[in-house]
Amino acid sequence: MERVPRPVFDYDNVEHWIKRVEQASEFAVSEVFSAKKTVQRGQKAMRPALDLESVDQLHDHDDAYAEAQDLLSEWMGTKLKMELVSEDEEDPDIVRAQINPPQQPQPDFVKYNRFDDLYEYLEQEAESTKAQDFLQDLLQKQVVDSGILENLMRDHNCKKQRDPRLTIELRHQQVKENRDKRQKEQEKKRQEKALKKAAMAQAQVMVQEESKQKAMKIKKEEEEIQKMVVKLRKDMTERRKAMDEVRKIEWKKKEIESSRKLQERMETQRDTQKEEDERRKLEKQSRIKDLLGQVYAENRRCLQKSFSGWYKLVLERRLKMGKSRALADWRCQLRVFRAWRDYVWAKKLEVETQKMEMDLRDQNRKQQLAVESYRKRILRHCFVDWQLWCRAEKDKRELEAQKEETKRKMAALLEAASSLVTPKDTSADQRDVGRPSSRELKVEENNGSENGQKTPGDVNKNIPGQSPNVPKHAWQITRKHAELSSEELDQLRLQSSKNTPRLQRGPNKKAPNYGEVFENRHTFQQQLIEEQRQQLQEQKDMILGLMENQRLIISRQEAARATTFTTELSSKGTTRKGNYQGTEGPPALNHPGPPSVSSRSFTVPTISPHPVVKAMEERAAQRLERKRELEETRRRREEEKLAQLKAAEEERLQREAAEREAQLERRKEEKRLQRQREQEKQMRLEKDQEMQEKARAHYDKTLLRHRGLEPWKKLMAKSRLAMEHAEGHHSSVIMRGCLVGWHQATKDILSSKVSRADELWTSILLRRSFRQWIKYKDYLSILEERAERHHVTMLRRKVFLAWLDLAQEEKMALWEKQRIAAEHNQRRILLTAFRTWRKFPKLMRELKLKEERRELLRKKVAEILPDFRA
Repeated sequence: MERVPRPVFDYDNVEHWIKRVEQASEFAVSEVFSAKKTVQRGQKAMRPALDLESVDQLHDHDDAYAEAQDLLSEWMGTKLKMELVSEDEEDPDIVRAQINPPQQPQPDFVKYNRFDDLYEYLEQEAESTKAQDFLQDLLQKQVVDSGILENLMRDHNCKKQRDPRLTIELRHQQVKENRDKRQKEQEKKRQEKALKKAAMAQAQVMVQEESKQKAMKIKKEEEEIQKMVVKLRKDMTERRKAMDEVRKIEWKKKEIESSRKLQERMETQRDTQKEEDERRKLEKQSRIKDLLGQVYAENRRCLQKSFSGWYKLVLERRLKMGKSRALADWRCQLRVFRAWRDYVWAKKLEVETQKMEMDLRDQNRKQQLAVESYRKRILRHCFVDWQLWCRAEKDKRELEAQKEETKRKMAALLEAASSLVTPKDTSADQRDVGRPSSRELKVEENNGSENGQKTPGDVNKNIPGQSPNVPKHAWQITRKHAELSSEELDQLRLQSSKNTPRLQRGPNKKAPNYGEVFENRHTFQQQLIEEQRQQLQEQKDMILGLMENQRLIISRQEAARATTFTTELSSKGTTRKGNYQGTEGPPALNHPGPPSVSSRSFTVPTISPHPVVKAMEERAAQRLERKRELEETRRRREEEKLAQLKAAEEERLQREAAEREAQLERRKEEKRLQRQREQEKQMRLEKDQEMQEKARAHYDKTLLRHRGLEPWKKLMAKSRLAMEHAEGHHSSVIMRGCLVGWHQATKDILSSKVSRADELWTSILLRRSFRQWIKYKDYLSILEERAERHHVTMLRRKVFLAWLDLAQEEKMALWEKQRIAAEHNQRRILLTAFRTWRKFPKLMRELKLKEERRELLRKKVAEILPDFRA
């Protein structure tokens, strides 16, 4: 069960206290009436009676009791304070009148002579009447609520109501008993407090007595000292008086004796006077000597101090001047060193810049030469390719002309067959027609053998020293024969890798020691290397693309040739008659080939022309079918390539996704793919190497046969001589220009240096003269300051001596005044102590009267207010 928080009691609010008192009285009445009620005949009460069983009610009761106690204590405290204040303000006559009141009875308002006392008495009377009125109102007030009244109306017939005054009287008795107990406890506390106060007072008295004793001892000692001083003064005055009297007596005696014995002692008196005069003179001289010695000593001390100060100042000034001179010399040396260092650095920079310019020029020249040679090489390659292309185009045109001629002859043959010409003429025509076709067949057969389509028997018939892929005629050369092999590519890479370190070493040897130039060179070299690597990579990619394109073109040409060869064979097989006789090949071929068509004897059958036309149509249909098949194969290859590209793209995407999940699997897959690609590349490179070796052998032979190396060597020698002449002329021109400029620059520099030296010499002379003038001025100012300081010190000494005399006199006067003030203070303290001692019994009486009044007020309040605790 949670406790309800207690309400905060406001001491300034009287209404709150009245409400609490009313609640407490209502609670008491309800408690009295609830004790009398009983349930009759098993009937239950409509409302439970009020009692102190609940915790909240108990807390309210305690709170009300505590608030009443606080209020009473506060009220008593204020009353007592007011009484004490009024008693302090009262005169001693009124206190005596209160202590000893008159025996005759007088009215209340006559007792008080002062208006304040009468006002306090009236206030007390008003408070007592207010208390009585409040109690009367409580007695007359209806303190029973509606529920209790209803219960009383119901139980009125059964039992009579008791008078609550009995319970109130009992309460009053309990309050009185409690009040007596509290009074006893308060009396004990007061006694204890009184004992403590008495002990404290005794301790204070002891302390005061000790302090007084100490003060008395100090006073006695001072008085004794003063007495001793007075005695000493008296003794001194008595001694002086006695001495004066003795001197007077002696003087009188002397006068009497002198008057008596003037004549006898005139000589003796003269002698004595002379002696006294001499003695006085000696004393005066000795005193003067002492004073002069003191003066001389003081003067020497002053001179020594001033000389030591002057010497110290001179030493300090000399040290400062030496330091400043050393600092100025060091600064001058530092400036000269910095100027020399800047000049040297400038010269170094000029030399380095010149070297750098020469290096850059050399490098630019070499770069231009390399670009020119590279351009010439590319032009040469392009020229060779153009020649090959021209030859190929020329061969194509010749083949097309031959085809047209064969077509024309075939048309003439068909016309002759249709006109049923004799067989001899037809055979002759067929021989003429068959010659170009035999050439075509031989060319196609040679091409087929180059592509690897020959039988083993045909290969064995070839000469052992000659490869089947080597072209025999210029029109047979293609771009494939001009391609570089893998070995040549490796050689080029090695050469490029060897050339790049040369490029890196060259400028580093010539590079200056200056840091920025070297760093710029290094960065430039790194950029050149990166560009060369990129160019090599692009060349590799271009070579691979060209090789792939060449393979596709060759495959297409082979397919076209195969179709033409098959169509021709099928067309000419129907027109053949009988067995053909074997003949040797043309002189261009060095090996026995298949029998040519020109050597064969064709016999024209005596058949109508319709079957020939039909055969040609069939061959045309076969050609179309072959073309379709080739296009399908080509399309399939392209589709396969597209599928491969798509698959590669999908694999790449899968690999990127797999990299996030598992990097190890991706690496393994990449390694496997790289191995596969490397194997494929190796296979391709091997094939390309085989083809390129064959083409290279033929190319070398043709190059040596037609071009040769000697004209190329002559051209290179001429170009080298021209380059050397040009370099010599260029270097001489540069040297001439540089020497002229250098000579003029040196002249300008010398003239500027001479002018600067003259200006520096004049500035140094002016600076020295100005420094000497400043030193002279400083020396004069130093002398003036010394004179002023000496004058100030002398004045200070005089003033200080005068001030010291005055201070001593003031100190003596101050000590005398302090002594007089201390005596006066002791007398004043004694007077105040005696006065307070006289007033002490009166204060004790007043305290007793205050305590008695407090007791009376407590009794009155205890009688007025009830004890709620009981």
